[in-house]
Amino acid sequence: MALSELQKRINSELRQAGVTSYGQHKLVTRSLPNIIRDDENIHGVVYGWSKNGFAMLVATNNRIIYLLRGLLTSSVDELGYDVVSGIRTKSQGVITVLVLHTRIGDYRLTNINNNCARIFIAYVETRFEHLEENEENIDQSPPLQIQQTPKAPVSVTPEAREFLIEHDLAVLSTKNQAGDIWGAVVYYLVNDQNEFFILTKSETRKAHNMLSDQHVSLTIYDQKTVQTLQLQGITEIETSKPKKEYVYEKITQARMFGQAPINSPVTKIHDGSYVVFHIIPTNLAFHDYKI
Repeated sequence: MALSELQKRINSELRQAGVTSYGQHKLVTRSLPNIIRDDENIHGVVYGWSKNGFAMLVATNNRIIYLLRGLLTSSVDELGYDVVSGIRTKSQGVITVLVLHTRIGDYRLTNINNNCARIFIAYVETRFEHLEENEENIDQSPPLQIQQTPKAPVSVTPEAREFLIEHDLAVLSTKNQAGDIWGAVVYYLVNDQNEFFILTKSETRKAHNMLSDQHVSLTIYDQKTVQTLQLQGITEIETSKPKKEYVYEKITQARMFGQAPINSPVTKIHDGSYVVFHIIPTNLAFHDYKI
């Protein structure tokens, strides 16, 4: 079968990135023509074993792509360079391990090709340098692109805002890639501009769900006053450092229950790093059933 021009270009870029003939015939590699865009080029590749199967990290001029192909699972994650926080390699006997640290979790590959790792790391580090040179502009830039921008801002009535401020617990509903709904009780925060935030860890189920499907809902209920608020919205990772620090400080503070202070449950999750999600409302409904 004749190779397409895109496939020929990808093969050439893979060879320049140090990928061997063995690596070019792996299942994850053969799926690249369906993923790489016409306007992007591969500058670094590293492949090896993850805890879920054989996986590959691909660094292009636009993004980092994580490809997983296992016996029972397969997935594709797309990462902007602005969410990458570090990269390192270490030796475990004759096996080399690479770990890509990001704000949404760590990507760990073992038994990697050292030449590929060297080229991959060198390119990713050049992107770090570029980001550092433009740090001021990045901090003021908008958060990660969302799938669907609301047509108009959703208004929050004074009664709804008063209800939101008096409460801080909600049921967050998210959806995974298979379409299964997952509910979790979370602390939320509403600032003076009526922006909604939640704080979680990158390795939680809800974080993974929100990264694969940004549509969520919040449900808040008060049994005593018979009031409810339902919110539908779209999530994005908050990148503003002042906002992230404000949300972290407010949500992780201990709360009094009876005579004893209780720490926020998110502080007791050990896996992953903290990540702040900004929820952009697409619909908000407040109901007072005692009236």
